[in-house]
Amino acid sequence: MIADVYEPLPLVDREPIALEWLNREGNLAVPSSRYGWNTESCAPVALLVELVTESVSGDAMTRWSLDAAMGLVVNDDDYVHNVIMDHGSSDQIAAYQNLVD
Repeated sequence: MIADVYEPLPLVDREPIALEWLNREGNLAVPSSRYGWNTESCAPVALLVELVTESVSGDAMTRWSLDAAMGLVVNDDDYVHNVIMDHGSSDQIAAYQNLVD
């Protein structure tokens, strides 16, 4: 399983694979993040920030990069908001606003 962490996720069915990965340890509480209150509510934001980061950097999405994005989300990091608002498409920004409002 460790080798899989750095392999790019397949382009087909990537979203459900990513969300399943981010929720693999259950629906844990997230006590103080503006992005969500538990794993299930934070996972879509982590996926979104990773999609934006991938489009800007050109680096493929991996399970490791998803874990890093989830860490930013659950720890209420400003990077999440800033990268989506500064580099996201209008659809991504609208999706983000729907997730956090």
